[in-house]
Amino acid sequence: RVLAELAGYATESLAASPHDWPTEGAAIGADGTIRALAALGFGTRSATDDTKILAVSCANSTRALDRVEARRLTAILGKAAPRTLVTSLKGAIGEFGAAGALGAAAAVLALVHGDVPRLGALGASDPACTLTLAGPGTVAPRGGFSEALVAATPRGGGTVTLLFRRP
Repeated sequence: RVLAELAGYATESLAASPHDWPTEGAAIGADGTIRALAALGFGTRSATDDTKILAVSCANSTRALDRVEARRLTAILGKAAPRTLVTSLKGAIGEFGAAGALGAAAAVLALVHGDVPRLGALGASDPACTLTLAGPGTVAPRGGFSEALVAATPRGGGTVTLLFRRP
């Protein structure tokens, strides 16, 4: 049984030292990702479209990476931001090589089951973050999600964004 379709992906590089994440002031370098996802029809719908999107972020509960990731996701999501619920597993499971794979698995399971993993220890979000975060009391949208983005920014500044859809 096919659980989800990998509709596409995009990769880019951000300025960062080899063993660190991009700094808060660094360019977010989302143009190539936005173009690649737009070619798949993502982000081209109107803001009133009823498509519900889950974004599984690489944010890890550190202020620096979380802010970079929030800026990058805001740019990538564009008009789709109001219909998007953002979560991350790294704050709960930590930083290790399989964190991205687990994020992709969580995205696919959210498409299948219509539920969303909550942010592990979210008490209050950063006031500068305009994204809708999946906190402890968050309820998944009625009818579940139709698309899921997985965004990863590992140390060294490489980025990968995956787009999954229901089959």
